[in-house]
Amino acid sequence: MATVKKRMRARKSAGFTDEHRIFLETGHDFFGDLKDIDPDFETNRKRQEAAWKEHRKEIMDKCAAEKRAGYRPWAWWQFDCKKEFLEFGERSVNLGNGDVFKYILTETKIQLLYRIGELQPWEIKELTKQGAKLMPNLLVPEA
Repeated sequence: MATVKKRMRARKSAGFTDEHRIFLETGHDFFGDLKDIDPDFETNRKRQEAAWKEHRKEIMDKCAAEKRAGYRPWAWWQFDCKKEFLEFGERSVNLGNGDVFKYILTETKIQLLYRIGELQPWEIKELTKQGAKLMPNLLVPEA
C-alpha cells in the first residue's frame, strides 16, 4: 500500500499532465485517471481556469494543428466565451391578430463562433469546402 501512495504522490507532483489537458479539452475525466492524480481538479473551477490560462495557447495550437474547424475545447467555452454571446432563450413574435408565436432561439456552436468573429480564416474556408449549411450567406474572402 505504501508503494501505491508514493507513486501517486510522485505523479501528482509532475504538474500539468495529459489527464489535465484532456479534462480542459473535453470537460470529462473519462476513466478516473485525473481523480487518481489530482482529486480536486475536476470540481475546482479556480484551478481549472488557472490551468486554462497557463496552457491555453498550447491546447488551442494543438486544435488548430489537427484542423478541427469550428471546434473549441471545453475550457474555451467555460472561460473565454462571454456569456452574453450565448443568446439562447425564449422569444415571441406578435402575429398581429392577437396570437403570439413563441419559439426557442438556438444556434449551433459554429454559428455562434462565426457571429462573434471567432472563426479563423482557415476554419471558414474548411467549413465552406465541407458545404457547411449551418452558416447561410457566408462569403469567403478571396485568398
